[in-house]
Amino acid sequence: MLTQAEIDALLAAELNAQELPAAQPPEAVPTAMAAAAVPGQGTAEGEDRAGRQRAVQPYNFWSPDLFSKEQLRAVELIHEDLAERLGTTLPAHLRADLRLRLALVDQGRFDDLINDLPPQTLFNILTLEPLPGHAILVISDEISWVILERLLGGGGRNENRDSPRPNADGRGGRKLTEIDQVLLRGVIEHILAEMKVSWGKIIALNPRLEDSTLHHNRVRILMGSARVALITFELVVQGVSGTINLYIPFSMLKPIAEALNPYTWLSGQEKQRQDEADRQRLQEHLLDLHVPLCVILGSAEVSMADLVNLSPGDVIRLQTPVGYSLPVHIGGSVRFTAQPGLLGRKLAVRITSAISQGGET
Repeated sequence: MLTQAEIDALLAAELNAQELPAAQPPEAVPTAMAAAAVPGQGTAEGEDRAGRQRAVQPYNFWSPDLFSKEQLRAVELIHEDLAERLGTTLPAHLRADLRLRLALVDQGRFDDLINDLPPQTLFNILTLEPLPGHAILVISDEISWVILERLLGGGGRNENRDSPRPNADGRGGRKLTEIDQVLLRGVIEHILAEMKVSWGKIIALNPRLEDSTLHHNRVRILMGSARVALITFELVVQGVSGTINLYIPFSMLKPIAEALNPYTWLSGQEKQRQDEADRQRLQEHLLDLHVPLCVILGSAEVSMADLVNLSPGDVIRLQTPVGYSLPVHIGGSVRFTAQPGLLGRKLAVRITSAISQGGET
């Protein structure tokens, strides 16, 4: 953002330029505008104090760049990792030949970026808890039809992908039905599961598909003219090319703006490798631990008189029936059932079933 002094310098330079005589050479134009502009970002030419040429571009107050280069680079690294994961797992999920790569990471106003989308586009509204707000995921129509064909057992050569693009009034293409949207939900959830892993190096996200809609106006009302990061993936499924676009608002990423840089992402990778090594060592130590295990043969109730008169050789009848499985206690809780027996010259039990924590075998 420009400071107030830089804004005043721009206005003063413009007023001075308008007051100059028509015959005055260009070299006489004050250089305040060039001094106030950001170097290397424009098409107009000015001179700095040393007399060197520098590029000048007027600042766009209506649509400022909210994402820094470092933040966009971090977003790019995260989604390059996501592209690699999806390129590995999606072919098995769809049982189809698939190639996927990250094509573009840019920023802009949401309502400008979706102007070219056809009327029958399906918008998937996402939440990325604990981050506030909503993100939007869009799969191009060509890819959606091929995915549906594959999910329904076809070969991926759907006639709908060769149909003409819809006109402004929505004619020329078929919209996805509710059944189609339900089938695509599984693919969306698969993408979100991989997205959770890729973002895990920056923040522990819980991506969730909140809703899907074909109504552009609803999405425009939800997102407005918010400044968003646009992440575009190019993919080829069964020879058909298309895109997956992800729109993440700046307001959603603002709480983690400081952590959103390439160094945090790279250190997160190193930390993840360290965590995996620590987990492996912890598992090895746990395998060496000894835990108490006992098998309860049964129980009985006796009167106080019988208890007082007990002597060696007396027999106490237990309530456990013959052939009944005995509970095996591990660390104070019943985890298995077993049958008693002999192993050599020692008593032993044979595990017959496992008991879950809920009490079911």
